[in-house]
Amino acid sequence: MLDTILPLSRNELKYVRSLALKKVRDAEGVFVAEGPRMVEALLGAVACRMLLVHNDLLEADTAHYAELVQTGRVHTLRSLTTMQADQASSLRAPQGIVGIFKQSAYTLEAALRWPEEGLCVALDGVQDPGNVGTILRTAAWMGIRGVVLSTTSADPFAPKTVQATMGALAHLPVLTTSLPEYLSALPATTPVVGTSLDGENLYAATLPQRGIVVMGSEGRGLTVEVQQHLTQRLRIPTFPANSPTAPESLNVATATAIVLGEMRRREGSR
Repeated sequence: MLDTILPLSRNELKYVRSLALKKVRDAEGVFVAEGPRMVEALLGAVACRMLLVHNDLLEADTAHYAELVQTGRVHTLRSLTTMQADQASSLRAPQGIVGIFKQSAYTLEAALRWPEEGLCVALDGVQDPGNVGTILRTAAWMGIRGVVLSTTSADPFAPKTVQATMGALAHLPVLTTSLPEYLSALPATTPVVGTSLDGENLYAATLPQRGIVVMGSEGRGLTVEVQQHLTQRLRIPTFPANSPTAPESLNVATATAIVLGEMRRREGSR
């Protein structure tokens, strides 16, 4: 089996490295995921254009990788030397497995239906890839219908974002678009919930079972353009009530988890 697997060529390595650039990823319609756990979480749920595996890993589990190709879960399989594994990886500690997967392609029309079908999340200028990836991971866990990202938010298919999702992209529809235009196109009856220091206490407010929860950046919060579309403002209270807090705001990924967790708790208790 190992003799039939072609080694990664110089041009293929150059291609893999070029995917660090957003314009190349978008043009090719792909993203890169690394590591055994991440790749396995995506295989089968997301089309894998190419899988690169270190020679030692291939030798240790030849049958498994052969099956991936035979069943069509992997289109192209290539072997890596240690030097190539280092060069192909964006991680500080390369794990010897790199997968190139097809990006999900959702239309604006499809995304406009998500809030009618369930609870959604929108991100307004959340620029940290780790936060965006963690929010996507949380949203997948909470059964969120889909996530809409503003064009000023971090790319959900950037390597750092993908690694932070821990495979959530296999189960969660995402779309990057103009958030004000998206919200403007929604029916007037769609609940649009945002967090704000002057909002209702999260734990005392009436919460919707469908609609959109909009989260803004930690530095500036929600933009004025997005605030104009809110139908409800929520505040996560400090404990004890009115106690002084650290100068920095609550981490946006943590805040998202708190809000979604409370909304799902209410839904389960009905």
